[in-house]
Amino acid sequence: MSGQAKKPEELNGIVVATVNNAPVTLADVATVGPGVEPQYTIVTADGHPAALVNVNRQPDANTVAVVDEVNAELAAMRGQIPKDVRIAAYYDQSLLVRDSIRSVRDSIILGLILSVVILYAFLRNWGTTFVAILVIPVTVLVTFLAMWLAGLSFDLMTLGGVAAAIGLVIDDAIVVVENIYTHMARGQSRRAAVQSAVSEITVPSSAPLSRPSWFFCR
Repeated sequence: MSGQAKKPEELNGIVVATVNNAPVTLADVATVGPGVEPQYTIVTADGHPAALVNVNRQPDANTVAVVDEVNAELAAMRGQIPKDVRIAAYYDQSLLVRDSIRSVRDSIILGLILSVVILYAFLRNWGTTFVAILVIPVTVLVTFLAMWLAGLSFDLMTLGGVAAAIGLVIDDAIVVVENIYTHMARGQSRRAAVQSAVSEITVPSSAPLSRPSWFFCR
């Protein structure tokens, strides 16, 4: 015996309590009969009954990879599903991730184009402009390498941070390269110009502040 009731009559004999050493069965306190199970949640799609299946990824899983694997499994099961059953995605979080990746890509490309235009328009020097073209992607690649070494993965927060930081990298690259070019135009060597330009930008001035003067007027 499995202990599971398969008929309404079997439910009637279930003991629910003991009063004065006498067993009280379910039939003594209730009426057992067939009924309709209440529906607390109804899912429809385009006016037709539907079934909603949630696929949740593990914390260390990649959202895009999980979605690609689910789509591959659904494509493999297509022949086993009745023809009148249609499978459609209700909410696909990988779309946000893919859009964020495209946003980072577009930010890098647009930043490179704008930096080239600005530097060449003001400096008229292709060599100096080429330096900025290398600095921006190398900086982003170093960031990705540091995240990989630290065991960090890409999500909406990290991709958004990278997209925002690209603007800072472009701004700093233009300022530093322009300052190096200015020192080289004054006759300094390439190494001395780099050292002077970087020290002027990264290290604050240590000159003492002048004492304030006080004026009293009647």
